[in-house]
Amino acid sequence: MVKYLSDNIAAYISNELHFDSDKEAVLSYGLEIILGEFFKIATILIISLFLGTFSYTLIGLISFSFHRTFIGGSHERTYGRCFVTSVLLLLFIGVIGKFYGILMQKHIWLALLVYGQALILIYLWVPAGTEKKEIKNKSTRQKIKRTSLVISTFWILLVVYSYINQFYHQYILVSILGVFSAFFFVTPLAYKVTKSNFKLRRG
Repeated sequence: MVKYLSDNIAAYISNELHFDSDKEAVLSYGLEIILGEFFKIATILIISLFLGTFSYTLIGLISFSFHRTFIGGSHERTYGRCFVTSVLLLLFIGVIGKFYGILMQKHIWLALLVYGQALILIYLWVPAGTEKKEIKNKSTRQKIKRTSLVISTFWILLVVYSYINQFYHQYILVSILGVFSAFFFVTPLAYKVTKSNFKLRRG
């Protein structure tokens, strides 16, 4: 449905602006990504409303997406599989956060463990590419590594502050799970699970 809608919108715009077939194809691809993400996020948030986990799912989604945007990682081969995986993963994170978020009153070490995992994976694999997109320029890769390090460090400082001051501390667990999941997708195991033929570039 997303591809059909993207193709039709691209065809209409291309006809109005007199684009050639190459520009229309690029436009359609861009629209497919944008619309696909919109439908995915909307589905996650709407279902979480019915489950009564909206705020938990939202925090998990933000933590996951913000890191994943920079660090990259493996993707499912089709939009349908990506859609189902993302929806189920983030709804699961939201449910776990709602019912077990209280655990973070005693287990802040989980956040520190995930931060340690993030540092190792940033050094080893970030930015992690795919068959369609890979960053090969060494200078660009180092810049992304530094940016990812700053983001992860800011995250752990925010989590520790929340824990110490009991400030929205009930959301710490979903944030940890979101960040853990984002970094899982830059591991060789994730590429095997998604059956990707792409070979991770180390260092």
